Amino acid sequence: MGNKYFKKLKKCSKQLIISDGEIISQLSLYSQNKVILSMLLLPYIALYCREAQLCLKIDVLDTEFDKQIIDLRNAIKLICGKYNKTEKSFLELDLQQDHVFKDMISNEYLKSLNLHKNIGVYFDGDGHVVGDTQLICFYLNTADKSDLEQKIKSYKLGENIGRLLSHINLSVGQNYKPCYYQFEKIPIGYIDYNTNVENNLFRNKEYKGLNLIMLHMLGMLGTNKYILQRICPCDNVWEFRNEYIIAHNIWTGLKTIKEHFNIDKSTDIDFTLIKKLVNEGQILFPSSFRNSMMHYDLIHDGQPCISEDLYRSDVMLYGLVETNFDGKNAQEYLKELRSYMTEIEDYLNSWFIINKSCINWDLQ
Repeated sequence: MGNKYFKKLKKCSKQLIISDGEIISQLSLYSQNKVILSMLLLPYIALYCREAQLCLKIDVLDTEFDKQIIDLRNAIKLICGKYNKTEKSFLELDLQQDHVFKDMISNEYLKSLNLHKNIGVYFDGDGHVVGDTQLICFYLNTADKSDLEQKIKSYKLGENIGRLLSHINLSVGQNYKPCYYQFEKIPIGYIDYNTNVENNLFRNKEYKGLNLIMLHMLGMLGTNKYILQRICPCDNVWEFRNEYIIAHNIWTGLKTIKEHFNIDKSTDIDFTLIKKLVNEGQILFPSSFRNSMMHYDLIHDGQPCISEDLYRSDVMLYGLVETNFDGKNAQEYLKELRSYMTEIEDYLNSWFIINKSCINWDLQ
């Protein structure tokens, strides 16, 4: 295997960066719900920016913004760490949001009634969960900032991401193109809840931290399934990569929960189904495939990620799926992955009681 094949893979990496950057730029500029979509998709846009920079070996923005991009990219792994640390971070975020909205009430008596809301859950037009406000706060790291500070930080972040996307496009010789994607308009509604009182959201009310973890996983899954899959063109590679990454991280999150409660016997919740889902997913997530789906460089440690025998220029990801799954093509793998994620979605939904008639549709 000579340099000629390695050069071919480098060209493939560049083409992936071009095609992914194109759909991200069009989505950010022309989608019908670009404000809320941009918030929910921030970690995946940041992942693109970070990995494209690393692959192309370019340095554009200052250290502070680069750190923001890295933090956003790492937010994708929000449920992949140790269980106690993850639960603690979400409970602290929930408490911060509780203080923010309680402090908006000037009347001390009304404050004591605990009538305020501290989390908003987003839904698509069919009532599927697609994210929540605390998840966005986690992405942006703005839970303890004032409304004005949040707006300024979000504006600067959006401005800098736009500059970075433009620079990446120029680095690969890609000129701006007018929109040619026909993005579907997806209605986005919401319900506000107070996580501190008996409410009609959590089915297992006494385990707030675990409920929040499940809710955030459900929102990440819904962002992909009910937003990205619907608005991205068929067989879009960027959507496929994100779908895999979301699925892998949710599987990792469930594995973390399983391992934690194998030791911690303090809860009477039945985790049998989680164990089944973790075991079922094992075959879908080999580490070598994960590395290649996260990064753009198709050569790791001097070894090609795609077998030269299985390389094809006319298939999704050039034969990466076929190399990692004994010749199974991308469409076959994607069908299995989506079937598996539907099982997970059904399980996650079982944790919540949602009255769809309460959804508000006044988001601009």
